[in-house]
Amino acid sequence: MVSNPPGTAPQDAAAAAAAAAQPLRTLVSAPFMHATGTWSALRAMTHGGLVAIPDTTDRLDAAEMCGLIEREGLNLISLVGEAFCRPVAAELESGQYDLTSVHTVLLGGAAPHPQTRRRLQARIPNAVFSESVGSSETMAVLNRQDAPGKEAAEGGVFSALPRGCAVDLTYSRLLTSRAEEIGLLAAREPLPLGYLGDPDKTAATFRTVDGQRLAVPGDLVRVRADGHLALLGREATTINTGGEKVHTEEVERVLLAHPAVGDVVVVGRPSERWGEEVVAVLRLTADAGSPSHRRHRPSSR
Repeated sequence: MVSNPPGTAPQDAAAAAAAAAQPLRTLVSAPFMHATGTWSALRAMTHGGLVAIPDTTDRLDAAEMCGLIEREGLNLISLVGEAFCRPVAAELESGQYDLTSVHTVLLGGAAPHPQTRRRLQARIPNAVFSESVGSSETMAVLNRQDAPGKEAAEGGVFSALPRGCAVDLTYSRLLTSRAEEIGLLAAREPLPLGYLGDPDKTAATFRTVDGQRLAVPGDLVRVRADGHLALLGREATTINTGGEKVHTEEVERVLLAHPAVGDVVVVGRPSERWGEEVVAVLRLTADAGSPSHRRHRPSSR
C-alpha cells in the first residue's frame, strides 16, 4: 500500500495551529522507521511543539492512546489506515474521552474506510480531517480535507497537490486531468537522486516522461472526469483473474463496510481455471453472528 507521511502538506497543520494560537501538541503513534512516524515528529519539533509517544510501543493500545490525547490536551494526531482508525473509533465510542482539544487529524499510510472515518469524525467533532497519499520517494502528492462537521464522502478519492500527476501504464505520456483512464501515480521534482547502490531499481522508479523527471513508485490511480484521482492500490497487488483486473483495496473497502468484519486482507492465489482467484482473509468481530449482521448489505461508501 501507499506509504505516506500523513497530511504532508505540513503547512496545513501549521496553519491550523497558528489559527488556534497554540503550539503543536502532536501524538506520534506510528513507528519511527516509517515516514508517518518520523515526519509527524519532525513537524511538531520544527514548529517548537510537543511530541507525545504512548508508553506501549510494540502494539497499538487504543485505550492508552485515547487517554494520552485527553490527558495531554493534544491538538494534532496522526493515524494509519484501518489498523489504527478502527480500534481508536471503537474505543472512543465507549464515551469515556473528551478530545475537543484535537483540531487536526492526519490520515496516511493506508486509507481508512469512509464508515470508519465518519465514526471518528463523530467523536472528534472539532477536527479537520486531512488525508494524504505519497511514498518515501515522492512525499505527499494527493490530498483531501474534510472540515469539522463535514461528512466523509466516498473513500479513496483525492485532489492532486502541485507535484502530483499520473502517467499512462506504458510510461510514455502524462495523463490529462480529466482523462477517465487508469494510470500510475507520479511526482514531479524535487525528487531523490535514486536508491543507493541499486541502479536497476532507480531506473525502474525514476523515469523521464514528456521531458519531465518523475518518480513513479507503482500506485495505480483512475483519473476521473471531475479532475479527481481515485486511488486503486499498488500495481503489484492487482489480481488478474480470468483476464479481469481486480484491485484488492476496492474489494477490502466493500468488505470492511460490513459490521461483522473487523479486519480483512484480499490476496490472489493460483487457480487452474482463472490463473488467479480472489481470496479474502477476514477477522470477524465478537458479535459477528448477530441477526442484524446477517441482514446487513455492505456498501462501498
